[in-house]
Amino acid sequence: MQTRFFLGLLLMVALGVGGCGSPAQWQFKLESENGKAVLTMDGATVVFDDIALPAPHFDVPNASGQLTINGPDFVKNMSLVDGNPLTRSYADGVCTVTFHSHTLRIMDQGSAIEVDGTMFDVSEKAKTIIVGGNGEAKELQDPAVAQQ
Repeated sequence: MQTRFFLGLLLMVALGVGGCGSPAQWQFKLESENGKAVLTMDGATVVFDDIALPAPHFDVPNASGQLTINGPDFVKNMSLVDGNPLTRSYADGVCTVTFHSHTLRIMDQGSAIEVDGTMFDVSEKAKTIIVGGNGEAKELQDPAVAQQ
């Protein structure tokens, strides 16, 4: 009897029936650092050089929370952060975040991020990405420089 129960339990776990199904998520927070908008996520930090946010930044609904990077599709969630629209959505394996005029797409279950058309591999480690007003996105090679 115990052997049959154990084999049944093992089969359920192998088939993924034993409690799986919750979406994979990254934590995120949009805030002001040195007067600029900064989106901090589990896989990357994006500094928007062209978007000023007043400091200290006040608590805005939906300016922090979770980004779904793998799971069921959901419709857009939108809020305004100091007058700049922030939207999040997830469909067809891609989490899309828009802020002001910039678009971020988190793909491949969080191993790649596209920022305004430029791809970044974040499978090995989180990166700091600087986005300029012209939409050019580049990786900051020495994050200590950003603190200056």
